[in-house]
Amino acid sequence: MDVSTQLSPKGSLVTLVKLPAGKLDPALVRKELGQILAEKPKHLLLDLSQVTLLDSMGVSALAWARRTCTPAGCHLKLCGLGEQAKLVLKVTHLDSLFEIYPSVEAALKDVSES
Repeated sequence: MDVSTQLSPKGSLVTLVKLPAGKLDPALVRKELGQILAEKPKHLLLDLSQVTLLDSMGVSALAWARRTCTPAGCHLKLCGLGEQAKLVLKVTHLDSLFEIYPSVEAALKDVSES
C-alpha cells in the first residue's frame, strides 16, 4: 500500500491510501488501515484504481473500514473503482453506504473543511 497525505482544494488534510494492483487483500487492508486509523485522520481516501478483483472478502474489508472510520469521526471515500468493483458494490447494495468518486482528484475536490 502506498500511503500519503494530500491537501484538498478546500485546505483539509487527507490521508490517501493507494491499494495494490490485483485482488483486494482483506488482511492487508485491515492491518494497514488499523495502523492508519490509530493516527485518527479526519479524511481517508481509498484509491482502488489498481484493484482488478473485489470478492466477498474484499467487500467485507471495505465494510469493516467504513464501520471503523465512522465512529472514529473519520470520513471515508472510495475512488477509482473498476467496473467489476462497481458492479459488486451495486449488486450488494453497498454502493449507497460509501461515498464513491471516479478519481482521486474528484474525491479531493469534495473533501470538506470539517
